Amino acid sequence: MLVFLFTWLSLAGTASLHVAVHHEAGTIYDIAAEGADGMCSVQPGRISCPASGIVRFRWGPPGDEWELVGEVAVPPGEIGRAYVLAPDEAREDELARLDDAVVTPEAIRELFLGTTERPAPPSRAMLSRLVELALHSDPQIQRAVIDALVPWWRHTAADPFPPEAPAILPDGLITRLARDDNFRTRRRLANRLREVRQGAHVEEALQALVGLTDDRAPVQRAAIASLSVQARAERVPAEVAWERAMRQVREPGPPGRAAANTLGHLGGVLEGPSGDIDPVEAVSRTLQYHTERGWNVWSAWKEHVPFDRAWVDLLLRNTVGLSTGLVKHWSESSPDDFAEALSAWEPGPPHSPRFDEIRSHLARTPHPAVRDALQLPGLPVEGPSSVDDGIE
Repeated sequence: MLVFLFTWLSLAGTASLHVAVHHEAGTIYDIAAEGADGMCSVQPGRISCPASGIVRFRWGPPGDEWELVGEVAVPPGEIGRAYVLAPDEAREDELARLDDAVVTPEAIRELFLGTTERPAPPSRAMLSRLVELALHSDPQIQRAVIDALVPWWRHTAADPFPPEAPAILPDGLITRLARDDNFRTRRRLANRLREVRQGAHVEEALQALVGLTDDRAPVQRAAIASLSVQARAERVPAEVAWERAMRQVREPGPPGRAAANTLGHLGGVLEGPSGDIDPVEAVSRTLQYHTERGWNVWSAWKEHVPFDRAWVDLLLRNTVGLSTGLVKHWSESSPDDFAEALSAWEPGPPHSPRFDEIRSHLARTPHPAVRDALQLPGLPVEGPSSVDDGIE
């Protein structure tokens, strides 16, 4: 009870501002606080001031090129949220180009992304208008909006705000776009959501991607590919990507192949079998529905998937690809079984280029059975060392 009272009293005497300062404007140290009872403390993305009354924050540098907008009058015990952006008055021409009657996809990309030169920093009204255009009736406008939103989804390479800044886009925007009637809009969203790297929108992006993996084929493919990227970057749980990929690998065409690729990629993220993570089932399912992709999935999980003669025969006889790392693993972990498979596949010349590639890659294998199956000559016997032994 005493700890709670102390905490409450501490908060009650502090007015804080969670703030985003555009990179081109300056830094958080350029913000002034009026009405504080003492020295304010500055942390990344946040200013905290001792206060017994309202603290008013403002942009300190003179001029009208930038302004602090948002919740700038903060009572003690509260946390305001604000942004340093260009003033709306300085962006009247740009706002006019975003009007429903004249707006074009090219104008959106030029104003927010820059096509020939770096775009001017936007104002708060421009960003609000951009969010409104996300629900435009023209799908081409919507797709341009999605492209323009990418830098504002925390934290992309072109992010105008520091990582600690509050999100400026509203909650629910990603969810609304993921439910749009136009599948091309949903596909563009699924593709771009791989850019969401941190912050308030990560969880919403994850939920949208999971839902989009049950969409029509082009959307599924983009969604499962983005989930794979996010899982490899450890931004979303790899187990989530695994579960969706295992479901989607049954789909024909590109969606299923993208899911198989994801199962392979996750071999470098997940530590091994655990719970629902079953590499043997992943290889089995991939071979059944997308046999060619079996090379990649089995290679990624080779330490956890034992040699299976039927599967090896299927890959050697019914595919055109090859994983040299996987055949090397077979030659080392199950040389006799692998030798039998090789002999049954191509017992004699003329040999296929793929057989010759395996033979070249395994030219130094020490296992006699594998050497015989590949018709390799015996390894040369190393003679006595020619190094001077010091005897005269």
